[in-house]
This record gives sequence, C-alpha cells and structure tokens, in this order.
Amino acid sequence: MAAVPAAAFRWIDGLRREPSGDLVGCNFLAEAVDDLLREHQQRTGQSLAACLLLGDLAAIESATLPFASCLPPLRYQPVADGSLVRYGGALPPSDTVSPALTLESLTEPILVIRMRGPERPLKSKGKATQQDDRDGQGSLPRGLHPDSLIFDLAGDFSPAAIPPSPGQRSPRSVTPLDLEIARLVAALRSWTGQVADRNLLAEAIEEYLEI
Repeated sequence: MAAVPAAAFRWIDGLRREPSGDLVGCNFLAEAVDDLLREHQQRTGQSLAACLLLGDLAAIESATLPFASCLPPLRYQPVADGSLVRYGGALPPSDTVSPALTLESLTEPILVIRMRGPERPLKSKGKATQQDDRDGQGSLPRGLHPDSLIFDLAGDFSPAAIPPSPGQRSPRSVTPLDLEIARLVAALRSWTGQVADRNLLAEAIEEYLEI
C-alpha cells in the first residue's frame, strides 16, 4: 500500500527515505486506520457508511485528528434525549439529522469511536453536547450490527464489552494496542517493503509491557 501523504492529514509521525535520498514525512497512524477499516470491510463484505462518536468529543477530536480523513463522512453523536445529531466541524450544533433517528435506528454496520475524557455535565435537551462521563463514558449501545467496528480508545488494552443482540455475535473491537501495532506494521512496510506479522508484534509488546 502506498504511504498516505502526511500533508493531507496535517500530521507526521515518521520519516521515509526516498530512492532520491530525500526524507519524506509520513502519517503512519492514518495508514494504520486505513488498513484496519479496509481489512474489516473486505472481511465482512459490508461498508461502514457512518461513524458514531461516544464519550468526550474534545478528546475524540484530538485523538482522531491524525486520521480524521479516513473516517466515514457521516458522523453522529447522542444527546440527552436519546436522539442523534450530526457532528462535523462545519455543522452547527443544532443540525439535527432527523427527529426519529436514535441509536436503536442505526441498523447498518457502523464505525463507533469511544473515548474517555474529563467529566462534563450534559447541556439542555435538543443541543449537541458532550456525552456525560457519569453514565460509563459513552456506553456502547445494544443491538449494534455484528459487522460494525468499534475503535475503543477509552484508555486500556482490553476489548470493549459490547452487548450483542440475542443470537448475534459481538462486533469486533480495536483497542489502543491494536492501533499501535497496526501503526508499526505500516511503518515497517514503508521502511522495508515487508509486511510484519501483527501477532508476533503483539506478543513482543505485551511481553514488554507485561499485559
């Protein structure tokens, strides 16, 4: 896979030397996210057309800035009354998608990004707000489509506990450790032209961190 141009994502987390000898800035984190999303969609045969943001939105914005362009363009956030509103820099907070759109109505595979952050109170009903930290920091909704993908950036290395619907398998969860391993794979591929074994990298990192 070709390196993702760092300029497109305003982020550089590594360098690659070109055959000419020039050093080029790379965004290996964006490549990692792109790899994970593409592999998941190829494996399931389903596209992820929307993104659900759960938790502290300021923390999510900061954490996802390097790979924001890789995420689905339709982004939703829950508000106090259980409905969903569109979220995206150019949209005003009051831009409600539909009065009938709720977590339960998201029946197609989606990408969920969950992030912990400082505790913040919910604002009044009907306004796009930060998700309240007191309710489990953006608790994962029940009944997610089993081909959904969870980016659980909540701060530990354990997969999120995702409650499936009766008779369904749970959606796959990507932890911060999974994301870092994918980033290392992208960097090694760029530097050596070889694809590293993620399982071996995971074992080495887990042994080093004693997790």
